[in-house]
Amino acid sequence: MKGVSMFLLLPFVLAFNSGQSPEAIKAEHAKQYSDYHTGVDIGRETRAGNDVVRGMEIAPPLYAFDRSENLPKYPDPGLRSIACVADAIILGLPISAETGVTEAGDFLFTDYVVSVKSIIKARPPEPLIAGSRIVITRPGGETKLNGHEVRMTVANFPLLESNQQYLLFLRYLPETNTYRAFRSGTFILTSKGGVAPIDNSAQKLGAKSSQRQDAFLTEVRAAVSAPCSGVTPTLN
Repeated sequence: MKGVSMFLLLPFVLAFNSGQSPEAIKAEHAKQYSDYHTGVDIGRETRAGNDVVRGMEIAPPLYAFDRSENLPKYPDPGLRSIACVADAIILGLPISAETGVTEAGDFLFTDYVVSVKSIIKARPPEPLIAGSRIVITRPGGETKLNGHEVRMTVANFPLLESNQQYLLFLRYLPETNTYRAFRSGTFILTSKGGVAPIDNSAQKLGAKSSQRQDAFLTEVRAAVSAPCSGVTPTLN
């Protein structure tokens, strides 16, 4: 199970950081994905002796701008649109993961423990500190249930991998003091100093700095500081 099997010890870390039991956190996160459905009862299928492998697509984000605002080209308006809606933006490294079944029983989600390397944006009251660990949930995953493989994928949103640094635009979940990651706000920071959007549709962003990691992060910081007027906040 690539991207998941290398992760260990999630339940202990979840309970330690959040103040809630791992079961309570997973139950809340299972409710986050009411718009993700395959129509396949995972429990019933695996009890019947079947593996379950499904994929789904979600609509790409729409970067809408009010042309009357005469928006500057820098920072990129599309980047501003996802920066405006994000509660937090971090550079982080996934260190453990666990996959669960959504409340409807026909899709998966994965919870990651992520080590926070640096913080670009943090909206109160979430206490984000560089060097801390946070829990991030996202749709899709791989697991075994009743002895059978279950894999659910989202187009252009591959599973996060260990030992890979990411730039993550996040939404805060106050019920669990955790975060949710989004396809249009997930970027790989390459070892060669580049930036690779995890979602092909994110390449439509007009950020000219995306070939150089330092320049891109500077533009992200500028997007955070820029006013949100004239852009339609979008994150999916």
